[in-house]
Amino acid sequence: MRRMRASWIAGICLAITATAPAAAPQDFLAAHQQASAEAWQQFAKKHPDDALAPLARYYAAAATAQSSSEAAIKLLRESPAKTDTPLGKLVDDSRRALLAQLLMQKLHRPLRQYYRKQVQYPASLDELVEAKLIEPPDLLDPWGERFEYQAKPRPTMPKVKRQTYELRCRSADVTLDQLPETLSRLRQPVKGVVIESTSPQRNQAYAKWPRPDGTLSPSRAWSPDEPVEGLSLLMIREAFVIINDHGIPKVVPAEQPAS
Repeated sequence: MRRMRASWIAGICLAITATAPAAAPQDFLAAHQQASAEAWQQFAKKHPDDALAPLARYYAAAATAQSSSEAAIKLLRESPAKTDTPLGKLVDDSRRALLAQLLMQKLHRPLRQYYRKQVQYPASLDELVEAKLIEPPDLLDPWGERFEYQAKPRPTMPKVKRQTYELRCRSADVTLDQLPETLSRLRQPVKGVVIESTSPQRNQAYAKWPRPDGTLSPSRAWSPDEPVEGLSLLMIREAFVIINDHGIPKVVPAEQPAS
């Protein structure tokens, strides 16, 4: 009897161990459907070692940035991704690019403080350090390079110097002005492909593509080594895929269960 009970308990433990990783895709898809910072953070805490955890933390930071840039900066700084896979590299590059834009946004306040006192923007960001409005590390982007800064006249007042400015992160080739567009693109669904089903075992998804007449093509196999019109597969899981959508990692649910 004791042997039967021990065997039964061992069987349950083995079943739990075997099915725990399989829950990650369903949990990730559920977080995607909720699309909230809390849901993404919950997934990352529940599945910290899953390959999708860094992507979930990136999505959580992007959702947080809508209400608190400081909290988003903290999340992005704490969430580096391993760069040994195409997905990991894209997530880490995207994380740094978003962090750079939020750090540039953070510089806007001391720049405005300087302007209110001097009625012009500083000739260089070093003047903000000298005025004790920022610290020297605030001059650096997530790659350790200095942000590019240029004060210039307004187009309507070309003779009045340093009335506006431009901030750029050369490492990611992004500007402060592009932050709203970046956050908007993250919320937009992928256009140009419909995922009918996935086959993780074969490392393929079955996709339909729009035709010139507006209809969809018949479903065909799509592999990670086959970029199509700026889109490429990064990961294939049950019920969804991760796609590189012109430089941004995005989730695309499948219409049918995995085969």
